[in-house]
Amino acid sequence: MAAGTDHAGIATQMVVERSLKETENVTRQELGREEFERRVWQWKEQYADDSQADAAHRRLVRLVAQPLHDGRGAVARGARNVRAAV
Repeated sequence: MAAGTDHAGIATQMVVERSLKETENVTRQELGREEFERRVWQWKEQYADDSQADAAHRRLVRLVAQPLHDGRGAVARGARNVRAAV
């Protein structure tokens, strides 16, 4: 998994949820898991460019996670994962 992938997934979910509320006045819970997941993948295919997403992931980690790790010790990196305690 590339650094920041989980953050990008959360951000994508938020964008899709916001769009659903604005355009269809529906929540992800009302859509159900399978339909919401289909919409997320549809959004990704339409809007996401993998090369830009990789760069965005790296920027996100540098801007958010790295300062938390360096300044506050709120992010601990282990051999296999990154755990945030914020």
